[in-house]
Amino acid sequence: MAQGNQYNAPTLPISLADIVTLFQVRNGQTLTTSATVGDILGSGLDPTFGTPVVDGILGAAAALNVTGRDGAATGFGGNTHVAGGSNGTFGGSVYLDPGAGSSAANDGELFLAGDANLIPAIFYFTGTPAATARSFFMAYRPMRVKSLRCIFSVAAGGTSTLTVTKDTGTTAPGGGTSIMGSSFNLNATANTLQTALLATFNTVHMVAGDRLAVNFANAIQSTAGLVIMAGLEPVLS
Repeated sequence: MAQGNQYNAPTLPISLADIVTLFQVRNGQTLTTSATVGDILGSGLDPTFGTPVVDGILGAAAALNVTGRDGAATGFGGNTHVAGGSNGTFGGSVYLDPGAGSSAANDGELFLAGDANLIPAIFYFTGTPAATARSFFMAYRPMRVKSLRCIFSVAAGGTSTLTVTKDTGTTAPGGGTSIMGSSFNLNATANTLQTALLATFNTVHMVAGDRLAVNFANAIQSTAGLVIMAGLEPVLS
């Protein structure tokens, strides 16, 4: 199957040896390697639609890594290209699916550059808002809140706090459960980022139709330029 750095796709019917042959793929090259290396790929073929099958080594902590070749000190690192197939009646799609765990809390996550905050939900008000609870995001699928941040340009001038709630069903904005371990202090130093401690998994987990809302505990006073950002990720269930 492998000749030097050239990979020749097996012809049908596929032998068991073809399916279990291991490859390390780096920047277009195919190198045979041992099963102790973390970025070994298993290569096979789904005979139904000719779908490439690439699997990590079976094991307790098996990992599958597809990595572009490292560049020289003065050059460029290799690109990694993932593409659906073309030239058919319908183009092939690209799916990125984390693995399912024993429960929703144990499902795998999807990261981009090491960050799972893939979907930003932002509440902002340039002037001084009314201290009225209001929704600013609605989940369209199972999701998880990964982070909450707050900043404002003018402090309240007196006691003033805010929480972000998860509202479900027919619950009014701000009437649900706070997804924060504490609250944002709107009378803290202006133009200074605050990062919230999140509540438990079940609290930050959302399903389609759940909303996020800002909930003011006090009169707004002089607060202005308020920005709240929630970072969310899509999850399996």
